[in-house]
Amino acid sequence: MKISKYSQASALWLDYQKALTGYILSRVKDTDASNEIMQEVLMKIYSACCSDREIQKLDSWLFQIANHAIVDYWRRQKKFTDEIPEPSQEEENQVWRELAEYVEPLINLLPEKYARPLYLSDIEGVKQADIAEQLNLGLSAAKSRIQRAREMLQKEIQTCCTMETDASGNVIGFSVKESCEPLQRHRKKIE
Repeated sequence: MKISKYSQASALWLDYQKALTGYILSRVKDTDASNEIMQEVLMKIYSACCSDREIQKLDSWLFQIANHAIVDYWRRQKKFTDEIPEPSQEEENQVWRELAEYVEPLINLLPEKYARPLYLSDIEGVKQADIAEQLNLGLSAAKSRIQRAREMLQKEIQTCCTMETDASGNVIGFSVKESCEPLQRHRKKIE
């Protein structure tokens, strides 16, 4: 993707602002510093505008910009060691609990022939051999559908959610994109 217009940069900023704010605040723990870093990130997004640079993975690119801005902040504060503070185990568990609230609605977005085997396997914990028998499928067909459903689910997650990851790729936060109406409706139900 190329950001060729300032309106694209603005739309991108609005889509990711909440997720980036949460990510930065989890690393800095200071609202004023977080706002300062957010401004740096915004300026870097705008500077990419019209640069003819192809951005392959937008999420990764944005969080990498944020991560570099955080490192720069800690260096300026002379508090940089070799690591940025990691979220606590409790914070990490909370993120996974919140994300789990959206898995079933995302599975429901899949075609039935994939959603049902995945739901039985990953939500209800039914063995694949039992799923094959229940759905009158061969074991290999059941395994194939479950694997395909997992891939489809991953795409739905990428379409509907903005995932925040640390340098190691661990999920540290997420937000539901405004453009994903099914999850927006679900979010309103659970709030």
